[in-house]
Amino acid sequence: MTRIVLFFDIDNPNPAANPADDTFQIDDLVFGAYGTMSTKDFEIEGLKIYPNPANDAWTISTTNQIIETVEIFNILGNRVLSINPNALSARLNASNLTAGIYFANITTELGSTSRKLIKQ
Repeated sequence: MTRIVLFFDIDNPNPAANPADDTFQIDDLVFGAYGTMSTKDFEIEGLKIYPNPANDAWTISTTNQIIETVEIFNILGNRVLSINPNALSARLNASNLTAGIYFANITTELGSTSRKLIKQ
């Protein structure tokens, strides 16, 4: 983070003017870079999704984080499946889904991540 103080000296064509009236100060500007969280910043420990690609179902499991919710979205961003397993593993029935690419948003007690799923 960087702090800066700016001074502006504006020339007044009137020689009788008070020079102090021609100076402006902008104080305490702060510049910094703030990143956003990405899936590389948060990983669910021991997360496994199998089989992928799948025909009828995916199994999602973790080693020690309770899976609170799993939401599946199609390529258009429409939610097509949502479950609340509250367990270390969950089975997602994909038999009613058409073949294509889907995205799973997996939320645990510690955070969330997204993964690409393929339905054959």
